[in-house]
Amino acid sequence: MKKRILLINEDPMMSQFLRDKLGACDFEVEGTGTGFAAIELFKANKADLVLIDPVLFTMDGPSAILGIRAISHATPIFVFSNLPRTMVRACEKAGATKILSAPVNPLPMLIAEIETLFQTNLEGYEMNTQNTDEFWLASCMSASMATLKSMRLAAYSYAKTRSNQSLLYNVFREAHQISQRAASVGLLAIQKITAAIEMLVYDLYEMPEQINDSTVRTAVQSIDFLGTLLETNNLVRLSDPASSAVFAVDDEADALDTIAGAMDMAGLKTSTALNGTDAMGILQDVDFKLIFVDIGLPGISGFDLCKQARTIPRHQKTPIVFLTGMATFQNRALSTLSGGNDFIGKPFNLYELGVKALTWIYKGQLGLV
Repeated sequence: MKKRILLINEDPMMSQFLRDKLGACDFEVEGTGTGFAAIELFKANKADLVLIDPVLFTMDGPSAILGIRAISHATPIFVFSNLPRTMVRACEKAGATKILSAPVNPLPMLIAEIETLFQTNLEGYEMNTQNTDEFWLASCMSASMATLKSMRLAAYSYAKTRSNQSLLYNVFREAHQISQRAASVGLLAIQKITAAIEMLVYDLYEMPEQINDSTVRTAVQSIDFLGTLLETNNLVRLSDPASSAVFAVDDEADALDTIAGAMDMAGLKTSTALNGTDAMGILQDVDFKLIFVDIGLPGISGFDLCKQARTIPRHQKTPIVFLTGMATFQNRALSTLSGGNDFIGKPFNLYELGVKALTWIYKGQLGLV
């Protein structure tokens, strides 16, 4: 008798993708996009495995897991999704058996776990799928462009009033959907930036005290830029940002540690300097793809350092983002006049730094600096 898998995923494209892939492995797959329906389906006909993406709209994922656990303590429940840490912990507490997450091409991990669970060999399963990789890539692009429109509308609506936190959750859900689709079809660049947007927006949703002009501005700008990245002619020009060197200059060691930590979370490597003189020596020798500069440096100011960096041929068009606790109109104007591309306010939000970095690295790759 075929093993039965109950699939809980509110994204129609991902649900169809997993049905195709798991159906090719000779499993009987039943799916739903809501936690309420999933509990009723499981109650009527217990599955051998529950596979859930807990980012749901009508019922949160941990509650759905609790509902299934009230019916069966033994059925394995796999969470198949990249998630914020707080949501991972909530799923584990609710009774999830395993948390399966991988930034790109997570399907082999899932298949390997299912092979172990059911003590079977699924080698060659992809030969039996109904659809080609080209089909799924086209499906991902089409679905993601539609999702982006809705995500942009929710982000704009929130930015105008900042009074409806549910709009932030909508943006999070939609960024999550694009990120999961991109991971499944191997679109590394899209997956990285949407995952970063997803984490930033979820952080703002959970901790509204971190919402300010800078974080909202960064989120909205990155969502706008995502439309550019999703254009087919731009996708082929993008490369893995992990190979892009980032440079940060700040006279506060703690600030540099924060920036380096944020870049590490975004999959980027960082070099640092504590003053403008040391920074100029490093800039002469290293080809960086992004530079963060504190405005209030001792000696050579951040504005002057930026002007001097622009005299170095390799850094004439390198994106330069100013770090400031004084995001005044005057500083914004001076940042542009001195050759800077953008600014970000202190105190830093780690996820905002990551989104900002990836946005400018991709703009550099596309020649938009």
